[in-house]
Order: sequence, then C-alpha cells, then structure tokens
Amino acid sequence: MPRPKRWWPHHLLLGFIIVLSLAGRTRLRTQHARELQEIGDKAREQRSLEIEAQWQACAYSNAFAEHFIDSFRAKIKWSSLDLSDLQKEKLRTRLKEIFLYFQNPGFDEYYRLKTERLHYLVPSSPLAKTPVETSMSKGHIGGEAQPQKTLSAVWNKLHAKGGSGRLPKLAAVCLDSIESETTRTNTPNSLLKGKVGKGLTVAVEAANPGLVYTSVGDPLKPGTEVPIYFHLSFFAKANGSTNAGPVYVSLCWLEEEQEWGLSRLITDQWLGINTVF
Repeated sequence: MPRPKRWWPHHLLLGFIIVLSLAGRTRLRTQHARELQEIGDKAREQRSLEIEAQWQACAYSNAFAEHFIDSFRAKIKWSSLDLSDLQKEKLRTRLKEIFLYFQNPGFDEYYRLKTERLHYLVPSSPLAKTPVETSMSKGHIGGEAQPQKTLSAVWNKLHAKGGSGRLPKLAAVCLDSIESETTRTNTPNSLLKGKVGKGLTVAVEAANPGLVYTSVGDPLKPGTEVPIYFHLSFFAKANGSTNAGPVYVSLCWLEEEQEWGLSRLITDQWLGINTVF
C-alpha cells in the first residue's frame, strides 16, 4: 500500500498563501489607483479654482447697461482685421444682434439670428430626434416651417421647462479682455489657441442643431473657396452666477448673402452655459 504524500498539504497551504497575497496586492493596487485618481481630481479642481480666481480679478462692465454694446464694439481693433468696409459694417450690425440675444435669449430671436436672409439646409438632427426631410436649393431663402420646427425641438430640449441647459444670458463682460482676428478656418484649435486664445479649464461648445449654410460649400471639394471667419473672445459672467470665464465666438462670412453666419460658440464650464449656436 503506497504511503500518503506528506508534501500535498504543504503545497495546498503555499498555494492558498499565494492566492491571498495576490488578492491583497490587487486590492492595494485598486485602492492606490483610486487614491491617485482622487488626488489628481483635487489637484485639477484646485488649479481650476486658481485660474477662475484670475478671471474674477478682471474689471467687468454691466452687459445690460444702455451703451454697453457700443462700448464693446469700440474695443475691437477694426483696423487690424483683414476685412472690407462692407464686411466690417455687416459685422458691427451682427455683433449688436448677437449681444441683444445674449441679453434676452429666446427661441424666436435665436431662429432669426441663425436663418434670416440666409440660404441653408437642415439634415437630420440627432439632437432633435426628429427626421428632417428638407433640402433647400441655393436659390431658396430659409424660413420654411419644417426647419423652424426642428430647431425649436432642439431649443426646447435644452431650454424649455426641464431642459438641461441654462439660457446664454451674459450679465457682465470685461471690455479690456476683448480680442479678435480673421482666419480661414473655424477649427476649435484656431479659435482656442490662436490670437484670441485665453485658456480654459473645461471647454463647453454650443451644439450645432444641424443647420448648414449652403454658400459655405464643402472645404474638401477641389476649387472651393475657403471662407473668412471672424474669431472673438472675452471674459464674461453669466446671469444667475458669480462665476467668470472666457467666451469664444466664431462667425463665417457668407459671400452669396453678403452676411455673417453663426459658426461656433465655446465657453468655459464655469459659466454653466449649455446651448445651441
């Protein structure tokens, strides 16, 4: 009769110890990773607070004051912009319209800013979650019922009762922080890291509801002329909050209509603005 293998219990015990050791190390690694994540989050939060404190230190003007818009436009270095006299004249008017909207935002005013006198089409909008079967030719000015219904659905999703976004109402602006330039691209990098760049903690870009200006054309198509973009930045405070942060606006020159179309709106998370543009 074979003798029992005395080494078998020792191997079981050794294996058990190894399993416990590995499990302990895994728990420690998980705990350490969690602690490092928490430390990193706190460091980023602290850095964000420090950056926002610098923005807070700027001098702010009441955006609802009677002559605020005139004061704002006067701060733009118009002579440095590579624009024609007509483009500058149209830009002055468009900026006034945009700030009137920022002072008292509403869907009707947004829709007018986005579409009035402009040629456009509206493909399906994932934000609205409604199919849009509108294909408008270049010879047709926007304004039919279906695009308005679609943009209204997007707007209400963000701003109607129960919506997730705060209306883009700007309460104060630092006039000394205004920077502007003209470029041939509207990429986020050209806006945030170009001449008008002011830094960010976390960028929040206004959603594009799906509307496309037909006169811009496809930049990837050979022979397509690259449009002119106007980039603008400034520090601001939003209504209902004491937080301060940068606002970036990009407009596109629509040659066919001889008008400026809305292109991009990017703000910092401190402003708490979640909207469409």
